[in-house]
Amino acid sequence: MVRSTRNIVQNSLLPHNFIYHILKPNNVIQANNLDSINPLAHQADTQNHNIVKNSKNIISSNKIVLLFVYAVDNDGLGDNIITLDALFAAKRIYNAHIVVFARKMLQELLIGLDFVDEFVMIEGSLIDNPSNQEAINTYACDYLITDSSKKRHLQFFAKTNAKHILTATKLTNLFHPRFKTVPIYWHLPYRKLRHQETHLLFVRLVDSALFDKNIAKLDFTQTELAIPQKSRDHLVRFLADELALRDVNGFSGFANRTLRDRFTQSVRKPPKIIFGTRDAIDTPNAHDALNALPLVSNQKLFLIFVNPFSIAATTSLHLQGFFRLIEKIAVLPYCIPVVATYPRVHSSFMEILESYADSGECKDPAAFRRCIIYHNNKSIHNLAALLEQMSFVISPSTGTLHLASNLLIPTIGIVSKRDTKRWGTPDGRYVVLQNPLDSLTNTEEKQAIESSIIMLKNVLQLTT
Repeated sequence: MVRSTRNIVQNSLLPHNFIYHILKPNNVIQANNLDSINPLAHQADTQNHNIVKNSKNIISSNKIVLLFVYAVDNDGLGDNIITLDALFAAKRIYNAHIVVFARKMLQELLIGLDFVDEFVMIEGSLIDNPSNQEAINTYACDYLITDSSKKRHLQFFAKTNAKHILTATKLTNLFHPRFKTVPIYWHLPYRKLRHQETHLLFVRLVDSALFDKNIAKLDFTQTELAIPQKSRDHLVRFLADELALRDVNGFSGFANRTLRDRFTQSVRKPPKIIFGTRDAIDTPNAHDALNALPLVSNQKLFLIFVNPFSIAATTSLHLQGFFRLIEKIAVLPYCIPVVATYPRVHSSFMEILESYADSGECKDPAAFRRCIIYHNNKSIHNLAALLEQMSFVISPSTGTLHLASNLLIPTIGIVSKRDTKRWGTPDGRYVVLQNPLDSLTNTEEKQAIESSIIMLKNVLQLTT
């Protein structure tokens, strides 16, 4: 099964929406059947499948050069992972030479993916370091696509030698002849789109007719992170060891990717991604070692990932609120909560967790013995390998939510109303908090925890 994007508006300057949906394998049109500017599109070129830094490769004269410049100084996970669809679409539809200017996070996410030809690390501040403009001008690109429409960034891009600059419409660039823009902040239909979709609109500006003709043919599962086998092996061993220490006799395996055909039943609005059934144990993404786990009956085991951490989000539960959520998940039938920490928070998290488990506030201290805690070393690929084996992800961080969505893992976002819009998830399942963390009341937090549990039980079809 594949995820594809389709333009459903035929007679307008720009599409009002993009719909992500599932196609059967025999309906997929492979990349070499796409109508393309270059008739030699998508021939295998293994040399261009590697991401290189400041490459001096000779660019074919019959290829357009597309530069994607991600100008934000914040190198957040969510900001970067939502760009993959646009990069993939640009490569497959236009067969362009794709060059990405960004920071370390996107470089790591692109490892093993074949739709970027060159990667150039942005050094320091994009606009304050002259070497960045010099590097951009080296390519004399046909199109420069940027996610930033800040005035100072637009002025910076106007000084480059890019033939066309594709971005959001602002007063700064409204009458500039080299800018081609989309009114994503002005036109109401576009204001409802997620960032992932607005990036595709920028790509569409290169050639709207060609884009519209081919976008529905793309297999967007090819944007799924290429998790190194080393990370997969490491996480499978870790989970096997952890489950061996817990009372999991009576389970036959992980239940991730088995329930997606029922997920949309709990969504009031049609989701932009409809998940199909795909059991990880039966797919190439799973590791054979999963079959060796000490699980012996026909009942599936649900691994529920709970992320209590967020760097950018101001809307979340208190840490003790997440402990109560974990406690409730741990007593659900067939459910094991999983948490991933990282070096900066691990020690303090464990101390606070132990203190909570020993306090009178904790109703079932034994529940935490079922919780699996993975101390990550800040590796994004280890985190992805862990999420890949989860049945469900619950998080206030849109970065973690988008990583799970990239891996086709269903999610519940504990977020603000605002984050359900531009930063919304494909399956659109949220517990919305009305107040930020610093003013969150006990009543609202308890309601959010109960809503999360009810939503989880409904999707997993648990009766108790």
